[in-house]
Amino acid sequence: MPTNNNTPASITEQQFWLLDQQGAGSAYNVISAFRFRRLDRQKLLSAIECIMLATPVLRSVYRMQDGELWRIETTQSAEVITESFSGADMDTRALAWLNTQSSKPFNLAEGPLVRLLFAEESDEYTLVSLCVHHIVIDLKSKDIIARLISALYESPDSNEVLDQPELFRYSEFTAQQRDWVASLDSQTAKDYWLSNTQAASRNVHIASPPVQPEDKAGYLPINLDASLQSALQQLAQQQRSTLYLILLSAYYYMLHKFSGVNNFCLAIPLSNRKAELFDQTLGCFVNTLPLSVDCQPEDSFVTLLGKIRKSFLLTHRHQQLPSVTILNLARSHNGPLYRQGFTFEHPMHLALPGVETEILNIHPDQPQLDLFLRGWLNENGRFEGQLEYHRKVLSDSVVRRFRDSLILLLQQIAQNPDLPLTSHTMTSAADLQQIAAFNQTARQYDEPHTLKALFERQVSRTPDQVALITENSQLSYQQFNHRCNQLAHLLLNNGVKAGTVVAVSIERSVEMTVAIYATIKTGAAYLPLDTTLPAARIELMLEQAGVSTVLTTTHCPAEPWLQQRTRVNVDSSEYEHQPVENPEATIHEDNTAYVIFTSGSTGTPKGVMNSHKGICNRLLWMQEQFRLNAQDVVLQKTVYSFDVSVWELFWPLQTGATLALAAADSHKDPYQLDRQIQHFNVSLMHFVPSMLSAYLAIKPHASEALRTVVCSGEELLVSHQQDFFNHFPDTALYNLYGPTEAAVDVTCWQCRPDHLSAPTPIGAPIANTQLYVVDDQDRQQPIGVMGELLIGGVQVAQGYIQQPELTARQFTANPFAYGMVYRTGDYARWNEQGQLEYLGRKDFQIKLNGVRMELAEIENALAAHEAVDLCAVSVGHDHQGHAFLYACYSTRNGHTELDKSELIQHLKTRLPQYMIPARFQWLKQFALTTSGKLDRKQLPAVQLQHEPVAVTQLQNLDETQALVMAAWSQVLGTGNIGLDESFFDAGGDSFQLLKVFDILKDRQQRPLESVDMFTYPTIRTLARFLASETQPTRSDTRSRAAAMQRAVKARPNLNRRRS
Repeated sequence: MPTNNNTPASITEQQFWLLDQQGAGSAYNVISAFRFRRLDRQKLLSAIECIMLATPVLRSVYRMQDGELWRIETTQSAEVITESFSGADMDTRALAWLNTQSSKPFNLAEGPLVRLLFAEESDEYTLVSLCVHHIVIDLKSKDIIARLISALYESPDSNEVLDQPELFRYSEFTAQQRDWVASLDSQTAKDYWLSNTQAASRNVHIASPPVQPEDKAGYLPINLDASLQSALQQLAQQQRSTLYLILLSAYYYMLHKFSGVNNFCLAIPLSNRKAELFDQTLGCFVNTLPLSVDCQPEDSFVTLLGKIRKSFLLTHRHQQLPSVTILNLARSHNGPLYRQGFTFEHPMHLALPGVETEILNIHPDQPQLDLFLRGWLNENGRFEGQLEYHRKVLSDSVVRRFRDSLILLLQQIAQNPDLPLTSHTMTSAADLQQIAAFNQTARQYDEPHTLKALFERQVSRTPDQVALITENSQLSYQQFNHRCNQLAHLLLNNGVKAGTVVAVSIERSVEMTVAIYATIKTGAAYLPLDTTLPAARIELMLEQAGVSTVLTTTHCPAEPWLQQRTRVNVDSSEYEHQPVENPEATIHEDNTAYVIFTSGSTGTPKGVMNSHKGICNRLLWMQEQFRLNAQDVVLQKTVYSFDVSVWELFWPLQTGATLALAAADSHKDPYQLDRQIQHFNVSLMHFVPSMLSAYLAIKPHASEALRTVVCSGEELLVSHQQDFFNHFPDTALYNLYGPTEAAVDVTCWQCRPDHLSAPTPIGAPIANTQLYVVDDQDRQQPIGVMGELLIGGVQVAQGYIQQPELTARQFTANPFAYGMVYRTGDYARWNEQGQLEYLGRKDFQIKLNGVRMELAEIENALAAHEAVDLCAVSVGHDHQGHAFLYACYSTRNGHTELDKSELIQHLKTRLPQYMIPARFQWLKQFALTTSGKLDRKQLPAVQLQHEPVAVTQLQNLDETQALVMAAWSQVLGTGNIGLDESFFDAGGDSFQLLKVFDILKDRQQRPLESVDMFTYPTIRTLARFLASETQPTRSDTRSRAAAMQRAVKARPNLNRRRS
């Protein structure tokens, strides 16, 4: 036997020591527990004492000395604890005690690292737990110890049993391991692991509801019935594989499905005893290695099994490199290399002569990873296993669902291993029943289902109540109704009727509201026009919608698209002699109420038609949810070509509330909004989250009247909610979701200050709406698993106007119920509470500052330039985290890099300003995939890095120009800006412009208002304004506001579209 000495710890031991220092607690207690009948306790104790006496590593402690971890041998024996139990429930109490004592952490610096527990129930029965810290034992060592205990229990001659030099070579392994890692021989393994881990995602999270706050482990059995195990073993034979690899492959795929991640690392413990010299050596050799493959949608199970087998063989080949070394090589700020594990690890088997033995299921109370499948074949060859999970991360129900789905998958692949894995269902009957319960949203509304009838009913109830207010005027319900009726009669006389579409081209005002309501009263649908769009785009929309009548004002110039159509100026006197009574137009709930155009991937915008029935259901639900009354004031601030404006415009006037019209284009100015919220005593309003963030950033005034804020249009972050409740602790905040193709919103979630987990839910389905999260075969996904969101119910739109093929693709028969569904292209998942969580897009549609746009439409417009060959548009982030569009392009016919201004001017004739990229990057050529397609993953990461203004440039500026230039540079991240270049052409947007305002407002003697930033959008004009000595008058302020409104065509509007 070796003599006592102290040696540096092996790298494997260092890893377990580090885990212990990081608070692993009992997670690495290796527990072997038994119920014995007729055990000779003294013989068992003697056997274990003999083994410890002979094995230095079992008597070791670990201490850091002079910057190095040492294994220090001691003369310690095992810690022995005995407790006696009696009474009716003694077995329950004995097991509980054994569990508690087995999970007590070890002190690696003091020892002992072996604990022996005896729970004596009677003279005949004894419960025993042998606990050893993982730092000195692994699976192979556990088997060796079991063999030695059994031999020593039968024969007390320890010299004969322990006279095996190969048992005590761990110090040799330690030296060899250190030498090999430091040598050139390890470089191949290092290169392999560095390369193999680079592509793997670190964000492998399984969605789970709020769980326990403590770091405790949960355990769930997972077993295979005899017929399934037999079928899987036959499959393994057919594929020249093993049951281990079959289960590993299925488990990997299930993690992929539940996390939505294709390529990730899975922890695989391997014995690391490749050298035969150490095959029977006691100590910890095990190496936990990261196995990864790339799951593809078209993979069959056989294909995935082949990938797993190849990766496993390579993992096995390079298993000598210690995992702590691999973790250091693959170090990342994006999270741990792996969160889940898989192993075959059987329990200890003791064969003690004359003793009846039953293995007990006792485990550490702390987990090693988020999820760990531990399986083994029992003495009868039957598979047994358990899922160990972190109860702070995963709930019991989520793990149970994961297990049930895994069993479902195994049953299907046993029968059809060659089918694509996506063809297999993994949703249990219990989940389908639960999802059906989530969708029990039937609600019978007795109210009429047309916008005309709902409004006119309210007029009859509250004719003298204030309906509409602006900064300088107000109208009662009756006055407003009379004006709408007069215009409606004129339109009816001009041939407008149900089935036609009337365009409205008016900035936010009383006239805009009258035009929309008058159109609705005729039975026609209204089409709001964003006049900042290129003329060709407006003409295309009007032609597509079949518009022959346009409602506008006398201030609107004679645009080409107006000349071929009937023009009605709403601010003129041409209809003031019309009747004030409600028109008798017949309107059916299935008639189209409005048409709103959104970005189209082919380059052609698409007009979404929504019915009265759909939008009325949305408004009646909203009234049931939020209960507006005559004391409420709702702020209408959303651009009317953005469908949130529909509920802002119609809902208040169906309930007796007051509709406050925000000043035109003030929706982009948080300072103006704050003033108007105070002025109107607004009680309910809407924000796109990015605008909410900008609004909160100015530290708005407290408002006792503001009781409800509704958000939609883009992701509402946890930080948005926290900031909101810090400013408005007594105001309710709601997060809604819905595409234009489903009457504004279809889900609702009330935010809570204590809800800190991301993503923020988008909520449960609203009244008469059904939502389905499906896979590529339109099968519903399990709760917690990502899929495409389909929308069913009364709010589904009628389709895209004059685009039957696109309508047929996006609006299809409901695969689960009567009616149609809209295919959103959004990824989502259900949570346990029946709330949906939004997880992004499956195509190239994006949301930027609440604006919905198709990247493909921008690419098509850019590709139309005669010198552009290939192009791709993506989203980048500047030095402050602000999102922006950038375009990469290559050129043809000998062209090199094109002038940015040329590209911008080209795009301005085809796209709205907000769809024009802030940056353009020329590439000599694009990286392509193996199939010859443009490889978007290889696009360069374009960032707006901060570039200070050049000293020579500052020297050519006067003092005020230099101040403005410095502020622009700070916000835009570049100093390369022309004096006469528009802030928006320089890559900025309205939110950023107001950041410049925030920098400049307190640095000038002359008062600076937020509206001035839009009126003077270049460095030269703003500096000239700031440097002028004349103080502004009230009329100056009004003229600047008017100038700002006129300037809208020259800047991007960030709040125009949503989905």
